[in-house]
Amino acid sequence: MDLDLARTFLEIVRCGSLAAAAEKLHITQTAVTARVQKLESLLGTGLFVRNRAGAKLTPDGEAFVVYANQLMQTWEAARRDVPRPEGLHKMLHIGGEVSLCNPLILSWAKTLRE
Repeated sequence: MDLDLARTFLEIVRCGSLAAAAEKLHITQTAVTARVQKLESLLGTGLFVRNRAGAKLTPDGEAFVVYANQLMQTWEAARRDVPRPEGLHKMLHIGGEVSLCNPLILSWAKTLRE
C-alpha cells in the first residue's frame, strides 16, 4: 500500500477537511482528493462524507483509522529499527514538485553524494 494514502487519510482526520489537510501536507486539494479516491477504490468503500463544512468519517472510515495508524507506526518502527548500510549514518528525505525533481534533484543528489 502507498503510505502517502494512509498519511493523507490520517491528516484529513486530524484536520477535519481536505483543504486543511492539503495545506498541512503541502500539496493541492486536488491531490488530496485523488489520494482519497484511490484509497476508497482500493478498500472498496467510502471513508468520508464530504461537504462544505469539511469531511466526516463514515463507519468504515472510523474502522480504517486504527489500521492506518498501525500502518504508519509499523513503517516508522521499521525505519528506526532496520539497520542502515555500513557508512550511512543518517537519511536525507527530499521533497519537491515532480516537474522539478527529475532535472534538478537528480543532478544535485549526484553532486552531493560525491
